[in-house]
Amino acid sequence: MNKIIVFAIVMVLGLAAASFAGEMKGQVFINDLDKVKIHTYLCPPDGGIVTTQILETENSLVLVDAQFVMPYAAEASEYAKSLGK
Repeated sequence: MNKIIVFAIVMVLGLAAASFAGEMKGQVFINDLDKVKIHTYLCPPDGGIVTTQILETENSLVLVDAQFVMPYAAEASEYAKSLGK
């Protein structure tokens, strides 16, 4: 599915920004679909406004897409690690 469509769906669903320890420059939106949570990391404009999708199941994570700018890739990675899976 096109990233723009996925992001639009996430925004339309009215997701709340997740809290994250530290000073995160990007934003995270969470869509809780019962057995799966979709975490959408959105980097700031200077990173190309790219999203990373993190699909969270009971026991694992699946990351979809990559950031273009290393600091934001690291931020998305740190967020994924903070989920403890």
